[in-house]
Amino acid sequence: MKLFVQERLKQIEREGYTLSFDEIFNRGFNIWKKVTLPMAGAFFLLFIPIAILFMLFAPFLYGMPFSEIIEVGKNNPQLFSVMAEDPMFRLRSLLFNLLITLFLSPFGAGFVRMCKEADFTGRAGFPNLFYYFRMPFLTNLLIVSLLISIVSLGASFGLQELGMAGNILNYVVMAVIHTLTIFAVSLVIFGDAGPLEAIGTSIKLASKNFFMVLGMALVGGIIGILGVFVCCVGLFFTLSFVYMVNYILYRQAIGFEEMQEENTAPELPGSEGGTFI
Repeated sequence: MKLFVQERLKQIEREGYTLSFDEIFNRGFNIWKKVTLPMAGAFFLLFIPIAILFMLFAPFLYGMPFSEIIEVGKNNPQLFSVMAEDPMFRLRSLLFNLLITLFLSPFGAGFVRMCKEADFTGRAGFPNLFYYFRMPFLTNLLIVSLLISIVSLGASFGLQELGMAGNILNYVVMAVIHTLTIFAVSLVIFGDAGPLEAIGTSIKLASKNFFMVLGMALVGGIIGILGVFVCCVGLFFTLSFVYMVNYILYRQAIGFEEMQEENTAPELPGSEGGTFI
């Protein structure tokens, strides 16, 4: 892990750290406006390989050729609801979700990097999307995504067996897992942290300001999915808000060496905050 990040974590251990919603609605919106178009183009391009992966995976998922899946969708869509109750179908769905998560992992890191570039330079270069397809970043990102996905998807699979109550509890558990691990990717790409180090540090950081982190993540998530209501196409433009919030959270909590040089390091509370363990 970078020396700057290590020193910053020691400072947080002593003094804690603060988060502000104002950063989302001021600096965050300015960043979002700069990254929206390049990210929308990237989301559109990524939709193509994901669609291809789905068509290739569909026979394994549904147990029938893709052409038959289309026919069922036209003539007997209720069959999909029946299939969704099958534990084996849910297990195969989780495996497919894991595959997609791993595929998108380095791209997601690239989106966060685009936010940083937009913040510090005023522009968001499209090549950032592929920046982390290099070692050791790629390996570390894949391991982080794999570990988090195994926990979250495993919990989801178990809770779905509990019916309606399990589905409600599933949303709560997913929100908690997402909140606790929200710093992990940023710690890998900005702090040079290893996979376990990134996840462990993220849990410690998020735990110190859990409800603020959760609140900011929820705001990002809600705005991120608003595009669904604009014929779903709007999703390409609003999803970038999620990555912007992830970046702003890291910027406020850890910060960057460039911020110290500009004398704009994240503000710390005087003697507040608990022990960083």
